[in-house]
Amino acid sequence: MNLKKLLYTFLFTNAFISGIFGLFLPIYLYKMGATFSNITLFIAINAFFYVITLRVIEYIIPKINLKHLTQITFLTYGIFITSIFFTHDINFKNLLILGFFNGIYLSLFWTIQRLTFLTTINEKNLGKQISNIQLFIMFISKIGILIGGFILENLGFKYVFLITIILLSLSTLYTIFHKTQSQNYTFTHYKPHTLKEILTFKDNHNSKLIFIFDGLFLYIESYIWLLVIFLYVGSFFELGILIILFSVIFITIYSFIRKIIDKTPEKKLIKYKTIIYGFGWFLAGIFVFIENTKLQSVLILFIAFFNILFRLTFNKIFFKISKNTLKERYIFLKSYYSQFVIFLGFLTFSGIFYYFENNYKIFGIIFFIAFLLSPIYLKLKPFEA
Repeated sequence: MNLKKLLYTFLFTNAFISGIFGLFLPIYLYKMGATFSNITLFIAINAFFYVITLRVIEYIIPKINLKHLTQITFLTYGIFITSIFFTHDINFKNLLILGFFNGIYLSLFWTIQRLTFLTTINEKNLGKQISNIQLFIMFISKIGILIGGFILENLGFKYVFLITIILLSLSTLYTIFHKTQSQNYTFTHYKPHTLKEILTFKDNHNSKLIFIFDGLFLYIESYIWLLVIFLYVGSFFELGILIILFSVIFITIYSFIRKIIDKTPEKKLIKYKTIIYGFGWFLAGIFVFIENTKLQSVLILFIAFFNILFRLTFNKIFFKISKNTLKERYIFLKSYYSQFVIFLGFLTFSGIFYYFENNYKIFGIIFFIAFLLSPIYLKLKPFEA
């Protein structure tokens, strides 16, 4: 098995299981009786164990090849979703157990995905490679979302659990029976960061500032905004259909403007997309405070388009800087800063929701704060050869 096959096996499996259930996780917890304070606390616990696991990964990647790390990732998610299967009520102990396993899984997943991707891409057509990978992930995850939404709404979690375990088993067996030369995929040269190196990190791209805030933005997109949309549509399946619809519309529009985007200098691109990204958060804040369902439907469409468009550009710039500067060390540094701030941020959100008795309007305030903070992305300086 060459590295590209390993990458696509990893991406396919994780994109599908993320779609069929991972994306619905906070909503599923909500349906089980979790409050907004419980859900944000769960995300904070995830981030805490993500950072702990990241530290472990730094020490083991020189010794364990990416193929074995991929298998460990599949195993970890299997344990996590089994824990969900046996969880029947929401309390701190259960949130801690679930957050522990999901934090480990997410740390392995994102680190291995970025490391494998970084290793396989080359300088030629870098932007196109990154866009193609992201569109592949989007396509597979949307299939998972459609299936997961339907099953969760009509059949129940046990069938999602069964499909997930089968896919994880098949993917693990596929990696086991396809032999590879381990030394090709082990980062034997890698040395873990010292605490001083992490705290004093600085570069010419203002990466540290972006790292601090980007994880928080991403998790608000992935968890809080999605929960708000669910509260609007009211069903897993309708949410899945809505996400698919957004994706089809986005891909259609993006196919027409892709050449223009590719030709636009990255400095201008990040400026334009930061403006529309920030505007998207402003619209999200408005969404929470209005009750006009027709207007809310229109807002959801624009917000989804602005978010996805921004993420495609940001990820392209991120990997280009990483590839040409600190490589895998850059990836670890981003995760340390992002996840630590996610931990602090969502712990704060949890306390606020608890104090204000899980008031729904708090979501709108969070989105308006995101709008005010979004100009931070203008500080990002793309890599220039």
